[in-house]
Amino acid sequence: MPQTERTESALILPRPLVNQLLRAAQAAPAGLHWGLVTMRGSTPMYCRPLSQLDATVITAAREDLARQGENPFALYCLSQNQNDPPDVAGPETLAAISLPYLLHVCLGTRGVLQLRAWRLASSS
Repeated sequence: MPQTERTESALILPRPLVNQLLRAAQAAPAGLHWGLVTMRGSTPMYCRPLSQLDATVITAAREDLARQGENPFALYCLSQNQNDPPDVAGPETLAAISLPYLLHVCLGTRGVLQLRAWRLASSS
């Protein structure tokens, strides 16, 4: 699990982005699925799925986002288990991520979207 710090502030996401996360969670087959939340300017706007959680894939995704004028905002994990925080293993993967937030997205009882966020500690 990445090093985290406990904060009491709220992470506010725009409704269209939350709707995208809901659709992704509803369509995701069993297992863990990773992606990036991207932003234009200072507003988080899109979720972009990743084929796997790997430093090479993340680096390539970041380069593609830069060409499209987007910046990564957070790493997200879709899963069916709402109790366990996602595990981001490997120092190479953590170095490639270097994002402020990790989001855990799952569908709870009756399909209610549950979203938990962790602020990742700075690696510097």
